[in-house]
Amino acid sequence: MTDEEPVERAKCSETGCDLADAHDHYSRFIFLLPELIGLEDRFESVQVYHSSAGDQRPTFARLTVHQVETPVSASLAAADHCTAIVASRVGLYRQQKEPTDSGDSPTELRSVADVITRVCSPTNPPVGWDGAPANLGPHEDAFMRALHATRTVVRAANLIGDGRPAVEPTYERMPPIVVKANSVCDAPPSLETAIGAVDELEWPDIGIMILENRNFPDAAAEPTSREVFDIWLKHAAGRTPTVHAREKLVEARRLIHYEGEYAAGVTIAATAVEVLCDAVLSALLWESAFSDPTCDLEQALKEAASVFSNDVTPLKRATSELAPRLGGDWTSEKSPWKEHRGCVAALRNRIVHAGYEPARQEALEVLQKAHDTQHFIITRLAARAKDHPRVTYLFVGKEGLEKRGQYSHHMKTFFEETVFQEPSCVESFTGWHQALIDIVNEQ
Repeated sequence: MTDEEPVERAKCSETGCDLADAHDHYSRFIFLLPELIGLEDRFESVQVYHSSAGDQRPTFARLTVHQVETPVSASLAAADHCTAIVASRVGLYRQQKEPTDSGDSPTELRSVADVITRVCSPTNPPVGWDGAPANLGPHEDAFMRALHATRTVVRAANLIGDGRPAVEPTYERMPPIVVKANSVCDAPPSLETAIGAVDELEWPDIGIMILENRNFPDAAAEPTSREVFDIWLKHAAGRTPTVHAREKLVEARRLIHYEGEYAAGVTIAATAVEVLCDAVLSALLWESAFSDPTCDLEQALKEAASVFSNDVTPLKRATSELAPRLGGDWTSEKSPWKEHRGCVAALRNRIVHAGYEPARQEALEVLQKAHDTQHFIITRLAARAKDHPRVTYLFVGKEGLEKRGQYSHHMKTFFEETVFQEPSCVESFTGWHQALIDIVNEQ
């Protein structure tokens, strides 16, 4: 009899168990949804998840939607109350009394998800995973699978109804309290048998899981510079073109970091760069006309409109019209602009035209590249401040020049004296830009 080399068996990354083990490990997650969804109480749905590589067995997520009446309260208290009620409904907690007569206290219906899934996932976490649960997908983590199954059901409910669509649950939107229970049983012979047997499971291991999201700030805001605040207040109140791109990036940051809407966040981040490019190019054309007392503004607007032809995309227009005016590196592999066109714009097009759903890490990278591209454009403008002082005043400002070490004597004189001796450049450019957009839209 010869010795045989030991066979290396596939292991589950979450439990460490042999995937050929005779036991199944299950997790049960109960969590409050951000909004009430239009499905009846105890509605059930099952979704199956297969391994893309085919090297691990498929798993499933069985979702039950519970509609719970609860006193109107803050999100954290509601999450604690509603998940406790559902946990008692399904036998995890000792019986919790559900409200029957609210008396003078206002109540509301809240939707709670109860999801059972195998702990072992069809696919292991990717190499280099940073440990953040939100950076895993439904095929790589049990809770993210439970959340994905719930979000898919909410999307389907929104599609079939004509009432108020519910906000889709994402890791970033979730109240942080999740009831979690674990169970182990003999492995059934088939996936279908496993799905049918989940109601027979016992749940001796019950606890609370706290999500690592940012929905509950734990620190007060830093002191605000009144001078900087007043500058942005003026721009925000006047809806000047100089803040549109910045507001788009703020919106993208909220969508990605706090809402978990990665596709929408990528699309808005890409749009923010296009908005800035067009606004700066418009401003450069405006300053050329504004600073020339002999210039016919109406004619200058028509000439500017020809540059903003609808036949040319904002990115191509920036490359052909804005880059020569600002100078700098727009073409090398290290250029933020080159990276934007090759990464941000390409991913945005996949989302818009092919329905691609980016991962969280992809969205975070796009947001950073959009910031880098905007910083690159503003830095190039600051480098040409002497040639374009009014546009620099509008888009870079005193603080931006000081940060870059470019608040020269010439610019100090312009910012503190010259700009106040001319008609308001903020109002003039805002009117110009709106008129320009109107002409372009009529073409």
